[in-house]
Amino acid sequence: MIFKEKMKIVNKELGGIKSIRTTEKIYECIEEWDFKSNGKITQDKIAHLINVHVSTIKRYWSNFKTFVKELNDDYKGTIKVDETEMIECRIDYSEFYINKPLMKKSA
Repeated sequence: MIFKEKMKIVNKELGGIKSIRTTEKIYECIEEWDFKSNGKITQDKIAHLINVHVSTIKRYWSNFKTFVKELNDDYKGTIKVDETEMIECRIDYSEFYINKPLMKKSA
C-alpha cells in the first residue's frame, strides 16, 4: 500500500472520531443548558459556548432539532415573574376531582 492510500484510510478514521466527539460536545451542551442564564437554545449560542463555528452546529443540527424543540417548548411553558424567579404553569383541578373519590370503596 502506498503512502497516499494509507493516509486516506487514516484520515477517514480520524474524521469519524472527530465527528463523534463534536456530536457528544453538542449533546452535552444541550443537556446541561441553563435556561435562566442562557435563555432559549439556539445554534449560535451553542456554537459560542463550545467554541465551534455555527456551520459546524448546522451540520449536526438534524440530530438534535426535535430534542431542542421539545426543551425550548418546555421553557416557553414557564412564566417569567421577574428577572430572577421562574414558576411553572400547572393545571389547578377543581375541588370535585381532588376531594371526591372516583370509585366507591368495596366492603
